[in-house]
Amino acid sequence: MENLLVALLIVVAVILVCREIVCWYWKINEITRQLLDQQRSQRKLVEGIEAVNRNLASILDELRRAAAADAEELLASSSSLGLAGSDAPKAL
Repeated sequence: MENLLVALLIVVAVILVCREIVCWYWKINEITRQLLDQQRSQRKLVEGIEAVNRNLASILDELRRAAAADAEELLASSSSLGLAGSDAPKAL
């Protein structure tokens, strides 16, 4: 039983050493590292794009509010000038 355990440990050690040699030869460890680096870079890019989208959405909301306020002001001024019906400027 003891010989079987020693043999099993030796086989496992040989398999692990062979795995490392194969990974080194085929540059698998390097490829894995580069893929992880690319993944991190892409996550940073996505986060940056999401931040820009949030900023653009807030700017667009402010522009819409300003346009609505301008349209209301324009309607108010046209009604105070006595323009009625089709003569009044159209709201945005």
